[in-house]
Amino acid sequence: MLQKENCLYQPYYCEENIWQLCKHDYFKNSEVEVLFLLPSQAKCIAVWHQKLSEDNNPVLWDYHVVLYHKKANLIFDFDSELNFPADAISYFQHSFSTIYPIYLPTFRLFQKKDFESYFYSNREHMKNEAGQWIEPPPKWEMPGIDLTHYEKRISLTDILNSNNESIGKTYSFIEMLDYIRN
Repeated sequence: MLQKENCLYQPYYCEENIWQLCKHDYFKNSEVEVLFLLPSQAKCIAVWHQKLSEDNNPVLWDYHVVLYHKKANLIFDFDSELNFPADAISYFQHSFSTIYPIYLPTFRLFQKKDFESYFYSNREHMKNEAGQWIEPPPKWEMPGIDLTHYEKRISLTDILNSNNESIGKTYSFIEMLDYIRN
């Protein structure tokens, strides 16, 4: 089984961590999908059992990204305190609370091959108004920096735009729960 310690990781760069994970040899012939967890009703999502959690409270993310191994029904979340990988049903039960539906995510799903090939980020979202890094960037090159087919590019900005229905497949929390149960 893949160990977290054998993967590239940079705190606060979940989308790039998952982009790197998609390229890992472990997933070369696997049916995996990238799940963007996006706010639905509130401006953030609440995720429990995260490494940044204090006093068993949820972490409020503006978005979060995990990898879903469909055949094995596993979630790979670098920032979770749960197993790596975690059983998908267990991950959902422990990471989200229906008591606070306003903080439940919607999901934007991408096939690994599309995300790995066309994801692009210039990391601008990690800079403050003065152009300084909010959190140190990864040492690896920015995803998609060498893309020659700009029309196919999947930018982080486009993914985070909830009004953009042209990329990925969007699921409500309940729809995603049904998806992983079947």
